[in-house]
Amino acid sequence: MADPKPFTRRPRIDGTESLTSLLESHGAALQALLYRVTLSEHAAEDLMQELFLRLRGSSAFDAADRPTAYARKTALRLAFDWRRAQRRRSKHEAASRASPENRPVAPDPLAQADNAEAWHQTLDALGELPENQRDVVALRYLQQLTFAEIGEQLGRSEGSARALCQRGLNRLRDRLQPHASESGGGR
Repeated sequence: MADPKPFTRRPRIDGTESLTSLLESHGAALQALLYRVTLSEHAAEDLMQELFLRLRGSSAFDAADRPTAYARKTALRLAFDWRRAQRRRSKHEAASRASPENRPVAPDPLAQADNAEAWHQTLDALGELPENQRDVVALRYLQQLTFAEIGEQLGRSEGSARALCQRGLNRLRDRLQPHASESGGGR
């Protein structure tokens, strides 16, 4: 699902014209990316607002040659920072959730719960990758961009994007392998 025509910088009349144009043309794709990483509509909406505020006050965004790429990279950082904060928060709340009366009833079958847990583990592992690998893997598999589009967005060649993706996938497999053996391997 490639973005429409990549955003190119136009001369600005005021400080927000360029940002407003970017959000009009790519806002839906950025919000979809935030949702895919956070798995929460509310978090994606909040992060979209934070993204707007950060870009609005950023001299780096104003000077960026590829503002769409800058916005996408900033969105990924915000989303993975949010995931890390959620993970830290959940560790602190684990004691209160451990009591049976505080445990929510899962409406989904066990298999779906396993799939959801696997997805959370995958996103957590993705967030631990080096930034360049994380960005390429996220753009490839969460935004479904081609390697040529990823290279263009990140200022890399198509071959470089492909190689970073492969290294990132190998690291993800290595990180997730212990989780697969703990849960009894694949069913």
